[in-house]
Amino acid sequence: MTLFEKFGPYIVINIETIGDPEIPKGLLPVIPDKSTMKADGRLKDPQKIEESLNKVYAEAVHEAAEEIRRFSIYPLTSKIIAFAVAKQVDAQLPSLQVVSGSEDEILSLITETFKEAYTIFTYNGKAFDIPHISTAYLRHSGSIPYPHSRMIQRYNNVHHIDLYEVLSVNGVYKKGTLGDWCERFGIARPFGKGSQVSEWYEKGDIDSIKHHCSDNVNCTYLLADRIVEML
Repeated sequence: MTLFEKFGPYIVINIETIGDPEIPKGLLPVIPDKSTMKADGRLKDPQKIEESLNKVYAEAVHEAAEEIRRFSIYPLTSKIIAFAVAKQVDAQLPSLQVVSGSEDEILSLITETFKEAYTIFTYNGKAFDIPHISTAYLRHSGSIPYPHSRMIQRYNNVHHIDLYEVLSVNGVYKKGTLGDWCERFGIARPFGKGSQVSEWYEKGDIDSIKHHCSDNVNCTYLLADRIVEML
């Protein structure tokens, strides 16, 4: 049995995000002013005091950089830079579309994608893709084109089937990325990793971002079709 035979018309979606370069300053981590920092009071040697201050300051800068690096994974601080969708509406193989550009342009395609009622397949979409997309709509003062609460509802596989939830038994078993599960079922891993997206973006390598985004959709589709009897 195929996905289409079991579910009828359906879509498979995936987004890629970066930390929003235009994030409000109040949401940025605060790096302490080195001139106001105090060293361990037990230190008396000026050189050791300076070394201690330098170490503490360097650690603060590193922690801030790490926090900013994680901005892409939180709806509060992220920006969508790519969207891919595979859609099957008849007996033909799914058609794949991927777009990268301004968030407004991407949201327009997402709106078109959700105009009709389809069963939606994702990998970790209830925790990642849908919350990021919904937040982006509201930031742009737009209307969310789907019932948000229903799309993220755990244990509800009627409208949105999240393969991570299925394969992890709703988070009981944490181990297993999309690539891991694909490899386990004899499917080639998707191109690249999500952790590379920000680096590609900084280098202007949009092709790699689109390749990764579309490959995630293709792998999600192949995995869903492979485990259709579990769905």
